[in-house]
Amino acid sequence: MTYEEMIDRLKRHQHTAPDVWQGIEDDLDLQAGLSELPSHAAPDGLWDGIESALPTQPAPPRDVMKLRRYLALAGLTILLLSGVIVKLLSTEPQGPVLEYRSEMAEQSSPLAPIQIDRNLEELMAIIEANKNYLDETSLKNYKKQLSDIQSAIDQIMDMQENYGTDEESIKLLARMERGKADLIKNMMAEL
Repeated sequence: MTYEEMIDRLKRHQHTAPDVWQGIEDDLDLQAGLSELPSHAAPDGLWDGIESALPTQPAPPRDVMKLRRYLALAGLTILLLSGVIVKLLSTEPQGPVLEYRSEMAEQSSPLAPIQIDRNLEELMAIIEANKNYLDETSLKNYKKQLSDIQSAIDQIMDMQENYGTDEESIKLLARMERGKADLIKNMMAEL
């Protein structure tokens, strides 16, 4: 038989396996075979001899017993502490709730420009009272920068009055006020 013929037969399903399993099962009668096996009983005293030959385990020393007690106590303590920690973490705080606000949001509050202007007025009064702290060029430079910042602030405020206030204009105004505060810090540092 050639390979092609065998493939053709397999494709046509003409090849079947012989049905010999039923004959094999009939020849094997397991229940009858088990009953025909010889059975033997163990001699008397065999198990008693085996048990007496086994070494007996001595009771654990007192140190081991103490260690077991300490481990059990430590496990119980850890379990209780973890329960307390879970309880504390799952409850909400009863005190005042603190929240973080960015510097930009803080500077955009309506009170911030007033405070910066008061600080600026106090600083200018100190500078005027003590002219020898800053040299003329530094003072002129700071005054020019302050006037530029104030001009930008005024323009932003005019824009807000004419066109309304939005988030971007508030951020821009806050940035200008922060620049003024930084300039005041630099002036104070030179004093």
